[in-house]
Amino acid sequence: MKLLTLDFETYYDAKYSLRKMTIAEYLHDPRFRVHGLAIRHPDGKCEFRQDIPEVLSGLQKRYGERLETVTVVGHNLYFDLYILNRVYGLSPAYFVDTMLLAYHAHGRPGAGQKQGGSLAALAERYGLQAKGELDFMSGVLHPDPRQSADLRDYAVNDVKLTYALALRLLPELSHSETEIPLMMHTVRLFTERGLHIDTTALDILRNTMAGDLAAKLTAAGLSQEEASGDKKFCHRLSAALGATGRSMPTKPGKNGDIPALAKDDEAMQRLAQDDDPAVAALATARLACKSTAQLRARLDTLTRIIDLTGGTLPPYLVYCGAHTHRFSGGQKFNIQNLGGADYGSALRKLIVPAPGCVFLCADLAQIEARVLAWYAGEQDLLCAFAEGRDIYCEFASRVFDYPVHKPIGDEPVEEQEQLRALRQVGKRAILGLGFGMGTKLFHEKLRSDPLTAPYFPDSQEGRRGCRDVVNSYREAYPGVPALWKGLEQGFKDAVEGAHWRGYGLHFQRRDGGVDAVLPSTCRMRYPNTKVHFDANKVAYIDEDGDEVSSDIEGERISYGGGLGLYGGKLVENIVQSTARDLFVESILRIEKEGFKVLFHVHDEVVVEVEKERSREAEERIRAIMETVPGWATGLPVSVEIRECLHYGK
Repeated sequence: MKLLTLDFETYYDAKYSLRKMTIAEYLHDPRFRVHGLAIRHPDGKCEFRQDIPEVLSGLQKRYGERLETVTVVGHNLYFDLYILNRVYGLSPAYFVDTMLLAYHAHGRPGAGQKQGGSLAALAERYGLQAKGELDFMSGVLHPDPRQSADLRDYAVNDVKLTYALALRLLPELSHSETEIPLMMHTVRLFTERGLHIDTTALDILRNTMAGDLAAKLTAAGLSQEEASGDKKFCHRLSAALGATGRSMPTKPGKNGDIPALAKDDEAMQRLAQDDDPAVAALATARLACKSTAQLRARLDTLTRIIDLTGGTLPPYLVYCGAHTHRFSGGQKFNIQNLGGADYGSALRKLIVPAPGCVFLCADLAQIEARVLAWYAGEQDLLCAFAEGRDIYCEFASRVFDYPVHKPIGDEPVEEQEQLRALRQVGKRAILGLGFGMGTKLFHEKLRSDPLTAPYFPDSQEGRRGCRDVVNSYREAYPGVPALWKGLEQGFKDAVEGAHWRGYGLHFQRRDGGVDAVLPSTCRMRYPNTKVHFDANKVAYIDEDGDEVSSDIEGERISYGGGLGLYGGKLVENIVQSTARDLFVESILRIEKEGFKVLFHVHDEVVVEVEKERSREAEERIRAIMETVPGWATGLPVSVEIRECLHYGK
């Protein structure tokens, strides 16, 4: 692999920088200016050039029209290739990003990984020459000779560091035949493609948000300032609670308990459903005020970007953004998390296909439950999935000793409601109990769902019923708890230095951590792993349905900066990572067939096709995604595809 390392240097100042702006905002801003391009050629020659069009023309003459005789290397190529593609019209045929290579090899910072993914942090990690400082260029639009010389030294040092990192990180890449094309595809989505945004729907959403918020503030008798300010709102809510002899709910703070007023505080969410209309109105207005402010900020960012790009949003996905190698989002408009409640559906509907096209949204149905059954060797469950049976109804029928089925419409209304609720219990069990969830948490999940809450009240009887569901799951699929136990022990053995193999997996100790090698050959990294004896206070529900807690002693696994790991969590990580491997291989095959993937969210890929080709494309995409690779033989996969004129459901 011949490596051509590139790094653009651009103007920035205190107000105009990538620390304050998204890449798209920064690059399309009138203040944008390229100071120069640092290059390290495959023969080791380094240069810094300011005549960008001329130097790019020279590179094309030397390495091919798309630089196809070399592999371009850069650090954070979302930035450099955006410039190369959108400003200069050059799209390299092959490239690797050392930042993303580091995410694959070591984990993204925050996912059990303490060290950063910046060039400076990685240079320190690998004992390379230190990265320089660029403060001297802040606000410098036209560098003088001394600044130009210093900038050249800084930029050339960066490409040397990036090249050295590539040499160290490329051997760390697992499953490279998939991961390198996937890395390139992810960056190209951002640098070469764009999502069309329905600006009319965007304006309607803004007006709807403003009207909804005004109505909730009026119902509560609050101004926006009172609803958003902690002190004023706390005073109003305390008075309302005091009328019924209650006090303000609190949560632990740095210096003692503080009012639980945050949007994500469970106490505040419960108050929005309070029996006292005055309290409920106050809490509802508070939550709406906070949610609307956050959503308005996202819409403001979206508006700025599409105004600058001419109506499209570059889809930003972070390759290996999570510990399990799943993707994450960012750039102030996270398409991986458009929300579910409130305005989530309206946000999704803003994303529309190009004129004359439709979206095909293809989702790997129940993929994690299927992968779990595959690892656990639960053949009955695998057969049920393969035959397309309603496993949620089957499990619910077993638990409740009652024939549960999807309502067909001719049952009495009360019976239809009961069938939907019981099936929902089965669904939550199949999708939620496979990773070690206990009765206490499962009871909370069922209580939070309006459909199932009436069947599991906050009482001994309700908690006992929930315990019966959990026990029934583990009895029905004994391979699952056996998998938790087997992988936890295997992982502990690997921490002690053994090479452990089982369930198609391989755990091995390396550099103070443990690698989990999946059937795809992709490696999931657990840095700084330890097994230690500890006692934890555990809250649970006993056989009588009472909530109790006790100290449980035993061996504990920790990794990273002290994150805990146990059998159920380890299984969840492995299942999610395996599902991701299946999913991304199908994405690459879809692209290879000539279909245009615009973005993907979790286990759903969004493909844009011409309307007249949609039926043919749907059939081909289904066949691609339901064909598993050789390493996943025996895993039944099913795909649900919907054709739509916007991304909303």
